[in-house]
Amino acid sequence: MLKMLGRWIRRGGPIKWPTTSPDLTPLDFYLWGFLKAKVYHNKPKILEELKQLIRNAVLSVSTTVLESVFSEFQSRIRLVVANDGKHSLTGMNKHSQAAEGEVKLT
Repeated sequence: MLKMLGRWIRRGGPIKWPTTSPDLTPLDFYLWGFLKAKVYHNKPKILEELKQLIRNAVLSVSTTVLESVFSEFQSRIRLVVANDGKHSLTGMNKHSQAAEGEVKLT
């Protein structure tokens, strides 16, 4: 049996790991919610329709929205670094999506 002393990552292990991690990545804190809202608003009936709605929703994300999301991503990373790797949802802006695809901070 291979032993990796001091190298495993999990709760209670030698490398401290948070029990839950914050929504740091743009996919987690923005894109999946945006796509779900946009795609299922149209209530697709068949798989091909669902695929096309997903493609259309991804293509509808504007450069302005991407810039805002990237800025939020940087802010979240800085917050985690400032907290010594611990996260705090206090101070993390949550993105919500308007129907037209705009990003609004709440």
